[in-house]
Amino acid sequence: MLTFHSMPPLSAKHRNTLEGFSSAQIAIITEEKACKQVVAAAGSGKTRTVIGLTRFRFESGLERAGRFLILSFSRKACGEIRSRLPAQLHDAVEIRTFHSFCYRRLLELHPTLSRSSFRILEEEERNRFLYKILREHPDVIGGIPFSLILKSRETFYEYFPELAMKTYRALHAYKRENDLLEYDDLIQILLWGLRRQESWALHMKSLYDMILVDEFQDTDPQQLEFLLRMNSPRLMVVGDDWQAIYSFRGATVQPFLDFKKLFPRTVLYPLTENYRSLQPIVHGGSGIIKHSSRQIRKKVKAVRGRGPNFPVLSFALRPGEEPDFVRLIEQHDVVILTRSNFRRDLWIAAGFPENRILTIHRSKGLEFPVVLLDVIGGWSGETFLSDEEIRIAYVGMTRAENLFCCLHRPVYPEQAMERTVFEVLFRPICRPEVRDGLSGLLEQEAQYRDHDA
Repeated sequence: MLTFHSMPPLSAKHRNTLEGFSSAQIAIITEEKACKQVVAAAGSGKTRTVIGLTRFRFESGLERAGRFLILSFSRKACGEIRSRLPAQLHDAVEIRTFHSFCYRRLLELHPTLSRSSFRILEEEERNRFLYKILREHPDVIGGIPFSLILKSRETFYEYFPELAMKTYRALHAYKRENDLLEYDDLIQILLWGLRRQESWALHMKSLYDMILVDEFQDTDPQQLEFLLRMNSPRLMVVGDDWQAIYSFRGATVQPFLDFKKLFPRTVLYPLTENYRSLQPIVHGGSGIIKHSSRQIRKKVKAVRGRGPNFPVLSFALRPGEEPDFVRLIEQHDVVILTRSNFRRDLWIAAGFPENRILTIHRSKGLEFPVVLLDVIGGWSGETFLSDEEIRIAYVGMTRAENLFCCLHRPVYPEQAMERTVFEVLFRPICRPEVRDGLSGLLEQEAQYRDHDA
């Protein structure tokens, strides 16, 4: 179980700067440690804490302009941090994705690339080139979708070794002839310089006094090696193992779980107060994530309390009932989350507004007053419920602020994975609701929100 750290004495100036932060957040912001791991539960104010720490360190004279690096795994996350950082710190703090960081440093420092006119091979151009090769071999791949074949290089080589070798050799030649690099090439070149301790890479290491990594649960082995080899004087990583859902991009939760072994100086800080969701949703989320076998266990508390004590709901949808259900909910401010793009497209075809329906992966980092989570279809596996699928279900549920409802089938085939998802994860925590009951609760939630505002 995670424990809190004592808070150091603060001056009157700092007490004013830190007003509104919890004691757990203040400990993260003010304690001077060489290496910090922040385990931030959903809705616990991690971005606000990152902003608070950055402000505090510059206002206290602990950091020098241009020597503080913040890395994240998406442009969206970088944009949010930048938008919330005071304008006077925009030039003092470097905020980048890993790929953007690699691109900029290689362009500035690498002895060859800094003088070249290389450009990035974007996904659309890459796919266009590879699809052209695959179209020439219908006798080999049959009717398998090209996107599925190219999803995993290892699987491609396993099932179609000769075609895979020909395809990637052609891609390599195309990149060389056109002075192209992929994003993964950038970090490989960077790591090669760090491994060989080349002068330009050693200079890069000297540029930063502190590195802060956001969403660290989504790291991959190359990004982990980068942090190990940079060996920054001060390092802080922020994330939540319960929300690690990007293994399809090569990310793995293991570095987050093993962080203290990898960086022995680490002090671990928990953020376990949820400011987003009412207690029934927080409690329900804990009921889902308890099924995960690999996790940092923590007890999350809902700061907003129980509110009107809305129950966590489930609603059974028969095949073809989606258009009728849309008519029931379309006047309410609700969002539908789906496990698959197929189900998203089906809801759009049923008349639900496109801007109010997202896949669970697209919803990460967002929050909504009412979430209807469609668990029909799209889950990986046949009978075994993986840790990642459990975490995906948890992320979907914890986007909700006030009211949550799981949409499921009344009857499933015996071996359907979606049956396991519903019966193991959601049936134990959800109260079944009928049409009139759900409509009434949506009305109550709207009234509660108006009153709360």
